[in-house]
Amino acid sequence: MRTTVSPSEPRFQLQILQHRNAFKSLSLATLMLLSIFAAIPYVSLDVRAASDQDGDGLTYGLEYLMNTAPNDP
Repeated sequence: MRTTVSPSEPRFQLQILQHRNAFKSLSLATLMLLSIFAAIPYVSLDVRAASDQDGDGLTYGLEYLMNTAPNDP
């Protein structure tokens, strides 16, 4: 005859705590490994507009709409 395990037994609760601690440890290790990849700069692009002579990143059309000087960075 099979006996049922009651969730109130200390042995059952200890197993749950052990599984929870193992899951937390594995999750922390995974997050640490993923943070390494997040810190790597994969692609670095220097994008400039074709009509941007002063190098501020705004095209002449945007500078006209914002009422700024197109030749003043």
